[in-house]
Amino acid sequence: MQDYEAGLIGFIAKHYPTLDGIHIEEPFYTSQSYSPPIIARVKAKYNGYDITGKSDWDTVACRGSSMLGTDQKLCPTFSKIYDVERDVFIEFFTKIRASFNANKANPNLLLSANAADDYRPVHGFDPRYMSDNNLLDWYVAQINTISLSAFKSGVERVNREVNDIPVVPVSFITWTSIFPDANQAFIDEVSKSCEYGGKAEFIFAYAWRNKIINGITAYEGLHNLSPSSLCGKSTIILTPTFSIPEGTYSSAQNISISTSTTGAIIRYTIDGTTPDETSPIYSIPILISSNTTLKAMAWNKVYTPSAITTATYTISIPTQNFADRIIAIIKYYLNLT
Repeated sequence: MQDYEAGLIGFIAKHYPTLDGIHIEEPFYTSQSYSPPIIARVKAKYNGYDITGKSDWDTVACRGSSMLGTDQKLCPTFSKIYDVERDVFIEFFTKIRASFNANKANPNLLLSANAADDYRPVHGFDPRYMSDNNLLDWYVAQINTISLSAFKSGVERVNREVNDIPVVPVSFITWTSIFPDANQAFIDEVSKSCEYGGKAEFIFAYAWRNKIINGITAYEGLHNLSPSSLCGKSTIILTPTFSIPEGTYSSAQNISISTSTTGAIIRYTIDGTTPDETSPIYSIPILISSNTTLKAMAWNKVYTPSAITTATYTISIPTQNFADRIIAIIKYYLNLT
């Protein structure tokens, strides 16, 4: 099944080049899994431990869906299930990412997913691991709160824990019929998301298409709230610059490349071809010792790639004629004696 679903993601990425992204909604087990594959994997990983017929449900502290910090002594069965579920999803998303990268027709296509409880690992899906290992381009943080201050704390917490990829908070209002006083908090969440560190604001529309918030039908009114995209920031990476201008030089030159866009990766070519996502990543100054056309372009996981910077360097090192070389050699040996 993993191979089929990874192949499906690759198929979509390949055959729908106009897509901006593919989002995977809540990819995790719905509960502690006692499926035959999980039973077998727990046995293999934990010296034959058999979870069949065992449960930690009577221990209240073991009932949560988060695997983070689960006490292995207090929850000997659930902790092992959670750990193996996490292994399964790491393998799964590694396959998805490989298929996605190998097949995407749009080089700027982004892959995202969300769990059900801000950054905490939930029955297999571990956002922090996904971030640390580049298995997602951005993460949707589902933060269910009924106050703006709690929402702010949630966004900041997720940004601390999932800090290698952009975080986009998601807002719900399915609870507005239960907590009508929270209506304004929801409106504020949408408009304050960027201020609190989110890169955009994601809203689940299907759950409240016909709900009324402050006299406005949510589906019709909320799309007018700011932000509507990437928090009002420029969506194009700033063009790379070279430390030395193009021209003719009498000696080899070390060229540094930089961009003012934080976190952008610069790729370059020295043969005049256009840089792409397979070109070398710039890390140290480039030594130009012969005639070279240097091109550079910058990428990151959210914004549009930069424009291409091009510079042509002509290296014309003065040469001595034959007579001068002979004289230099004679002088060299005379100095030795």
